[in-house]
Amino acid sequence: MLEFALIAPIFFFLVFGIVEFGVLMFDVASTRYAAGEAAKVEAQAGDQQTICSKVPGCVGVFGAGTQCYADCQAISAIHNTAVGSTSLEQVNYIEVQKMQDTGGGNFQPVSPQVMNRYNLDGSSISVSPAVAYPEKSRGVIVGNADYIQVNIHFTYRWLTGMFNSILARPVLDAKFLVRLEPQKFS
Repeated sequence: MLEFALIAPIFFFLVFGIVEFGVLMFDVASTRYAAGEAAKVEAQAGDQQTICSKVPGCVGVFGAGTQCYADCQAISAIHNTAVGSTSLEQVNYIEVQKMQDTGGGNFQPVSPQVMNRYNLDGSSISVSPAVAYPEKSRGVIVGNADYIQVNIHFTYRWLTGMFNSILARPVLDAKFLVRLEPQKFS
């Protein structure tokens, strides 16, 4: 009995630690998936707009009748994944940033300030100094289409709470890079 009393706290700490980090990995994978879905929508939408009611989940976020460009559609896509309904994380912001190919498969931001930043509810966050990256100006011409990166910046909330006093909440990024699909052929 004494042995169990000595070993039990260590055993339960290890078991809860395994569970906690398993859930953390699940959350990271779910957020990465959400970033990929948002990037896929960005690539397909390019510089085109549509009515919000034609985009799955958009009306719940932005309201009916809204003109929905690529970023609006991407945020709706994020809401349609587990990230839109989970309590495991707090989404700090969502960025859509223009990237450039520097050769050899390496990509860098065109400028650290050429981006759009949003809250999960779709409201815009001003970045100072910032140069907005409007959807209407995105390159969708064959051979000269833009590369963009969708970044979901989030803070993981410990599930069991036992790590709150030991470790800070992890602040993580889920990034996905795509090239916009050509929509203009001249």
